Amino acid sequence: MDISLALEEELLFSYDSSAHSFFDSVFSEHLRGMSKTKADVVLNLCRLSAAEFALLERSRRPMRDARGPVDVGFSHAFFALAKTDSTIFGGSCIAARVLPTQNRDQLQHTFFVLFTGDGDKTRGYWDEYGTSLVEDRNYVVMLTDLADKYRQADLAAIPELAALDAAATGALHWQLLLLRAKLDICVGSSDEDIRSHLIHSKSLLLGMSEEASL
Repeated sequence: MDISLALEEELLFSYDSSAHSFFDSVFSEHLRGMSKTKADVVLNLCRLSAAEFALLERSRRPMRDARGPVDVGFSHAFFALAKTDSTIFGGSCIAARVLPTQNRDQLQHTFFVLFTGDGDKTRGYWDEYGTSLVEDRNYVVMLTDLADKYRQADLAAIPELAALDAAATGALHWQLLLLRAKLDICVGSSDEDIRSHLIHSKSLLLGMSEEASL
């Protein structure tokens, strides 16, 4: 499946034509000798990283309204390719060789976490749940725990950070939605399961938005 189309169908992200064209042109050249299954995994991971980069701009303003879609453009696609560790850069394409896989020992945290700080925040849940982190109940545990930690930081007490505090929980929902999708791609979840998990993650995002508006 093309994960960007699934994100667009759920009105979560909107990839403009320049982003689609960039990925198509680069990967048609560099992944030519790879099986379609492995090429799709690598391409979808980059598509999801592009969406994550787009969130950085969106996070500059409060996101509690949870309204999508978030626009993904050429610059986001470019940085996603430049920063990935799973594509065309010499000996760094471990992910391309082993994915998709259900073997936890072959999965590296860096395959589905873009920023090292987020890796530190989520590593404990990965260590505990492994590939079952994509399941609804385990995903909710991670999301709830991390949201509580953001709230406990009480950034609103610092005037200069009040806007960040207003956005933090919403941004967290968006980002973990993408992390979950990446892990789904890495373990080879079915298209049906990926869509089901996207819908579940979106429902939690919208539920958070409704609570914040009360």
